[in-house]
Amino acid sequence: MTDHLHWPGLWRACFLITVDNGGLNRFRSEEKIKREFRDFIDRRPEPAEILRAIDDWLKDLDEERLETVTVGEHTEMEEALKNGPVFTDTILGAWFDEHC
Repeated sequence: MTDHLHWPGLWRACFLITVDNGGLNRFRSEEKIKREFRDFIDRRPEPAEILRAIDDWLKDLDEERLETVTVGEHTEMEEALKNGPVFTDTILGAWFDEHC
């Protein structure tokens, strides 16, 4: 079992997506979102080395680039994701679909 501290880049991206979509509120605390994130990552089918590459890439993005990748305008987001590791859009999309 992993937690948000083990995957800081992925956590940062998923949390930003959640906040942008109104998912952090009085009914859904940050602690609950952390538990959801842990469960989400634990059941991902991608190998750990792919998750690590995505996490490292996301972790190295500045705030502006991260916002473009996670909650930006659709065409800008697609363009920015072209520079990311394979499956980045799949994982972030799955988070959005399941938790937003």
